[in-house]
Amino acid sequence: MLWMALILLIGFSAWGVFSFAGAIQPETEDDVVTQADTALVADGTEADPDAAHDYQRSIRHASCEKLAQWTKGVRDKIEEQARLAEEARLAEAEKIAEEERLAEEARLAEAKRLEAERLAQEAAERERQQALARAAKEKERKSDSSSAKKLENGYFYATAYYPASETATTSTGENLMELIESGERIVACNDFPLNTILLINGKRWRVADRMGQSGYIDFLLGSEAEVYQFGMQKVKVKVAN
Repeated sequence: MLWMALILLIGFSAWGVFSFAGAIQPETEDDVVTQADTALVADGTEADPDAAHDYQRSIRHASCEKLAQWTKGVRDKIEEQARLAEEARLAEAEKIAEEERLAEEARLAEAKRLEAERLAQEAAERERQQALARAAKEKERKSDSSSAKKLENGYFYATAYYPASETATTSTGENLMELIESGERIVACNDFPLNTILLINGKRWRVADRMGQSGYIDFLLGSEAEVYQFGMQKVKVKVAN
């Protein structure tokens, strides 16, 4: 818009200059002399060529002054339009900057909200995991305390199991097949802490796994045939000293 206004003003100025110049075009020397002679004759004095030239210079001087004033007026208008356009541009730039600042503040506020939400979710998840750990610990404590009642007569129902796959592991993270190959005696039981050593039928067995329910003990055997042959028994269990 600014450049269009400037073009219009420049065109208008050019048209005005030419129009004004035509309007104030000085008369020819003969015309000026004739006018001076006429004035002098009316006065009853003789025409003077120097007076005619002075008259011509005065007309030119007045015309130049008028042209200078008019040009100054046009220049002032152009400068005023330019000033107004610059103020409008600065105001628009300031408006855009303010909008960008508000948008950035909104973005930072949203990022802060999302971060706070993430931290709250992490805290809730930690609390949930801690609650689960406390519940598991309490369950194990109750299981350990209940073992005293089960050991009043010292007997447990006993079963046997064999690894379902070569990669199966115990609750302690040990590979079941490797334990079988090493010859270590392993049992699964919920009523004793892991790695407790038990005396069963005169042999030492280590608690390395858990099973589905308390009051039972499960022996890790070397083959499925041994498991079927073992079936279910009743065995006397004692914690080794």
